[in-house]
Amino acid sequence: MGADGSGAPVGAVAPKLEYAFTWDAVATPVHNVGTQMVWNVTSIDMHGPDIKGSSVSPAGDWITIMPNGVWYLDVRFSVLLDDGSHAYCHYNGIGDMTPEQIETIQAGGTIPGDAMYFYSTPYFQTDSEKHAWLGRHVFIGCMREFGSGKVIYDVFKVAGGAK
Repeated sequence: MGADGSGAPVGAVAPKLEYAFTWDAVATPVHNVGTQMVWNVTSIDMHGPDIKGSSVSPAGDWITIMPNGVWYLDVRFSVLLDDGSHAYCHYNGIGDMTPEQIETIQAGGTIPGDAMYFYSTPYFQTDSEKHAWLGRHVFIGCMREFGSGKVIYDVFKVAGGAK
């Protein structure tokens, strides 16, 4: 066990997270095929201290529903950024909700992010000089609210390193 009691080895470097932006998205389920649930993401508003953008169609979420009920996310979309350039985003993630929470979502209700395990790992590609930092960081998306066709993620970049 490490000196800090965390179980990490002495000298382990824990990541430092910095708020990057929020995504406000609208998404609706289209259909299920076996264990796949396909969602149409109709809009994404991206806003943060150093960035603004809006999604450009098409955008979608392909969710694999595991036998234990866990959702494996596979999301892809492009964003038109505030400098006129585009960024492509792809992320995977895990959503783990109780059967009661799934029922709430299906009935049109919402679930707050702190009541469920729902995280993602967005990665970006862009030619933007202003927003080149998107392609130089790992990000962690934390669900703030899910349901009623809305998805709100707060996205944090893993800070540190030489850049």
